[in-house]
Amino acid sequence: MLRAPLAHGQIRGTIPKTVLAWCDTVLGVEKTNAIAATVAKKHGVDPATLRDSEGAMSYLIVEDLYPPVIDATGDREAIYKAGLFSANMQAVGIFLFGVVRLMGGTRFVYQKTADLTPRFANTGIMRCVDVGENTAIIEFEMYKDLRCTVPGFDYRRGLLATAPLPFGAKRHADVEVLGCQARGDPKDVFRCRW
Repeated sequence: MLRAPLAHGQIRGTIPKTVLAWCDTVLGVEKTNAIAATVAKKHGVDPATLRDSEGAMSYLIVEDLYPPVIDATGDREAIYKAGLFSANMQAVGIFLFGVVRLMGGTRFVYQKTADLTPRFANTGIMRCVDVGENTAIIEFEMYKDLRCTVPGFDYRRGLLATAPLPFGAKRHADVEVLGCQARGDPKDVFRCRW
């Protein structure tokens, strides 16, 4: 099936779907649906759209989803944890796990970060600038006309930490922050160790 190309500043619904799936486990479905309904109403979309991984939407919907999730959970690390949850089969599905295992190991996944993270392609540029046997440096630079927030940064940090888990690691990668656009640096820079 051919999909229409995404416009600048749009993403597929993978991120809100993952964040809401994580919220379901922490807050319960009823509270999570209430959060989704409020954000969806603000943007004039059907709340079910936020549960659809294939739907195209403005990344601003995602940015507006983060604060009520943090408030409802009382956890400043909520969005980072939602990013970690992206390696959970409930969030991404067993088929994707099988495909990732066939592609290669953790090192390969970090090397191909830009190719494997199309959800960020219309909001910035993500690339692996260095990779070793057990370490990788990943950069993400959001396009200048789009705002970068701390929760958005936290989600990327959590997502990058998940890479070793599909390959049988007992824990996620350690992600050291070397730069953060939301805090004034020119780009996000992460050192991932596994």
